[in-house]
Amino acid sequence: MTLRTYVAAVIGHGPVATAIAGTLGHSGATVVRPLPEETAEAVVARAASVGPLGVLVNCPGIGSSGRAEELTDADWADALTAVVTSTGLACRAALPAMRQQRFGRIVNLSDRQYLAAPGNVAFGAAAGGVVSLTRALALDAIKDGITVNCVVAGTVDVGQIAALTEEERERLRKLHPVGRLGSPEDVANAAMFFLSDESAYITGQTLFVCGGVSIYSSLSV
Repeated sequence: MTLRTYVAAVIGHGPVATAIAGTLGHSGATVVRPLPEETAEAVVARAASVGPLGVLVNCPGIGSSGRAEELTDADWADALTAVVTSTGLACRAALPAMRQQRFGRIVNLSDRQYLAAPGNVAFGAAAGGVVSLTRALALDAIKDGITVNCVVAGTVDVGQIAALTEEERERLRKLHPVGRLGSPEDVANAAMFFLSDESAYITGQTLFVCGGVSIYSSLSV
């Protein structure tokens, strides 16, 4: 696959989405990003109007956190909508064009907290939904030449993590076998592998980009 041949829709506004879009752009793809308040389906439709839609990368937001009994109905709905529903709707919008051309690469981003993280029940459940959605879509789409894979990010040094004190950041670094926090580029590199020709025989898989933290079984890590 030559990325220059296809249009890539990258759904998401954060640093990771920006890093993925930048890497795709450097590879020659035409990249379409969301406009303010634009739905995922609208982004996909706009991308398809530019040229053949061959790539979709979903970088969903972060839903509500909290212990189960503390969550309102709105909290649950917010987590599911922001993470798994938005990802599913974007995939649904992209699949017809990809099926018609018999080619497509879809990468869905999730979060390591789906393995279980105290105090993040709704978000963890939604993140797990993205992993399950990826597996189901992979089987549904493979006969049409479409692969669907998932990148699960660990602690990325942006946003609230970047705002921590140096002492707090050092404590986090020590929890990672590689001895550092992740960067948006680390996640982008993993996504780019799934978009490359080298991954053509891979679908329905989940790749952890977490500096080795997923090896631990302790929920305290």
